Amino acid sequence: MSKKLLLGSLSLVLLSEISAQALPGIIKIERATGKENVLVLKPVGETPDGRISLAIQLGRVVDGKFIGGQKFLGLQKSSDEQADFELFATNGALTHAAPSMILSPIDGNIRMAKNQTLLTTNTINSLVPADQASCLTCDWSTGAESAKPGAAETCEDLGMAACLNPDGSSKFEGKLDGFAKTLKDLVDQARVRAAKAMGHASPDDSIRKEIEDAGITIKKDISDSAKKYLFYGDYGSYSQHSEMFADSAVCNERKTAASAYDYTREKDLDKLRARLKVSQDFESDMENIKIKLQSQNIPAFVGEFRAKCTEFSNVKKTLPADTKITDPDLSKLDEICTKITAFRTKAVDLFRKQGSPDHLIRAEQFIRDHMPALKAKSEDLKKTANNTPAPTPVPTPAPYDEELKLRNQIAEAISRSYSTCSGIDNALNLMPDRARSTALTRIDTSRTTVEFLVDSVFLESRKAKIDKMVEVVRTEAKGVVDRITTDANLRKSIHESYDRLTLTWLQKPDAQMYKKDPKTGVEVINTNKLSPFDPLAEAFGSSGLKFFTQLNAYYKPIIQFGSLRRDLNVTMMPIFVLMMEENPFAFLSVLSHEMGHNIGPRVSGINGYDMTESWQPMTSCLADASSVRMQPGQEDESIADTVSAEILSSLLTQLPADKRRQAAQAAIAPLCMFSRERDSAMAVDCLSTHPEPILRTSGIFGGNQDLRRTLGCKGDAIRYRSCSLSGL
Repeated sequence: MSKKLLLGSLSLVLLSEISAQALPGIIKIERATGKENVLVLKPVGETPDGRISLAIQLGRVVDGKFIGGQKFLGLQKSSDEQADFELFATNGALTHAAPSMILSPIDGNIRMAKNQTLLTTNTINSLVPADQASCLTCDWSTGAESAKPGAAETCEDLGMAACLNPDGSSKFEGKLDGFAKTLKDLVDQARVRAAKAMGHASPDDSIRKEIEDAGITIKKDISDSAKKYLFYGDYGSYSQHSEMFADSAVCNERKTAASAYDYTREKDLDKLRARLKVSQDFESDMENIKIKLQSQNIPAFVGEFRAKCTEFSNVKKTLPADTKITDPDLSKLDEICTKITAFRTKAVDLFRKQGSPDHLIRAEQFIRDHMPALKAKSEDLKKTANNTPAPTPVPTPAPYDEELKLRNQIAEAISRSYSTCSGIDNALNLMPDRARSTALTRIDTSRTTVEFLVDSVFLESRKAKIDKMVEVVRTEAKGVVDRITTDANLRKSIHESYDRLTLTWLQKPDAQMYKKDPKTGVEVINTNKLSPFDPLAEAFGSSGLKFFTQLNAYYKPIIQFGSLRRDLNVTMMPIFVLMMEENPFAFLSVLSHEMGHNIGPRVSGINGYDMTESWQPMTSCLADASSVRMQPGQEDESIADTVSAEILSSLLTQLPADKRRQAAQAAIAPLCMFSRERDSAMAVDCLSTHPEPILRTSGIFGGNQDLRRTLGCKGDAIRYRSCSLSGL
């Protein structure tokens, strides 16, 4: 059985039942240069459902001999003699051809009857070289977990088959931790190298030096939990200041010792005087420490007046309007609270002088000038108002006058000691964070760190493999577009958008992108030279290198601010780059998902080509309770999964039938890992922007009829209605 497609004056014989040994058909393409190019179509196998797989090779005829060049693959849509014939180019611009395709005698482009260009002489050169494109997926590994038996058969429930062992336990227990640890180790190595380049033994020593330069003395022996807080910002391991900082420890030790003395029973006046002297000396010493620390953090000192002024205002409201304040400290407090802008302006002026030789002297003087007002007791306002009668003193028996006076003074000193130590702790609150951030920013943006991480993760060998995947997915995504809309202008716009879409791949900055750090002399990235859209800004910015340790991937639509523009982009974070080497199918499915966002119902509108109406049959199907009951707001994520499933379905046809199910399980491994994270947290969130992982694996991927057909599955999935493109 055969049929012919007329291509200008040429013909191509297509056989619905044909052996791999049959002669290939030849499509001739005339180029403007006069050189002769041909497309050779050769059947290489048959799918379980009767479709014919074709190897398609671009080449030239020289002296009557065919010289092969770039390759890609095709697939006959069905075994029915009258069915359309489709070419699915996995490494080029060719997408779908119908029996009415023609060869243009003018420009040598293959076109459909409606003048839609399928393959042009301009796109031919962008195809992957022949020695790299014979079969994209044939040599890929799938990861050990995908080879294990699952809790269900693939065709019954793809999610259960891919994610769970037969006993219901996770196939991927600790898998994410393994990838994260590998990257964390790389980050740690980079930071050690950078710290040593700065003359420090380790990043911890670098942070310690920065903290101590801020006027904070760290105790020699601190607990492991305190180290986690100090050096890694782990607030779950937060310890009391007295466990970490010498000044806080000394203050609390002396405060405790003073409180332990039972002065209320002491009769000896000399011992009481000595005890008072100890308290006064302690108060004076700690006050100086407190002022020294507060001078490093003027904003925190100013903030202490917030509650003080509220308290003062409440007391003041209880007094007559003409009350005059005679106490100088309360008068100063009244001035600060009334003229708060002037007070804050002085603090801001001090900030402007930060780094100048006399800054700390000026800052300490600012605190000493305003400290009495902070200590003033608002309740004393009633006693010191000039029109309020002074309370009549209660006479005390003469023999007890000195003793009671000393006891009262000691009590007041002890009370103040609590306030003083609290003030020291308050002054310390933000300083370690600021010092740690300063030190780590210097380490993380150093040339040593940047080049080590880029060289360790973004290898050229990995880039070559990933670039090939990007081109394949780009072409497959265009094919999805052509299946869901017949609008030629819309197709053209989206095809062009896919041509512009790029994948983030970090490159080492040029030498001029660095500057000398004034404190250490090491080279660090000059962030002022980075565009906000530069991926280096994200990777080595303020996130503390989390770019390298988080499992994430995302699509970015077009953004433009004035002359700054970021075109369409997909970022696959380093953890996926590592995963790609063990399981390329996982990388491919996530990449397809992210590139699928380019045509999502809502995101496409941002890009200027609204696909909402085109996707309406699919979103209605997914929203049905017999499918995954997609919620409002989940449209773009669900459609991105659908695009990924469709692309996976197409690409798996390259594999022998007995390898496809394992490859499909491997492809959804990242969703299995996400699912395990949800399981561990005992969390169910069906209303977030992403459907629950089990709905994605079993419902959207496992229920996709095109993918099921490729896997040799019959009918719909047991638990989920099919919502594939061919079924709508």
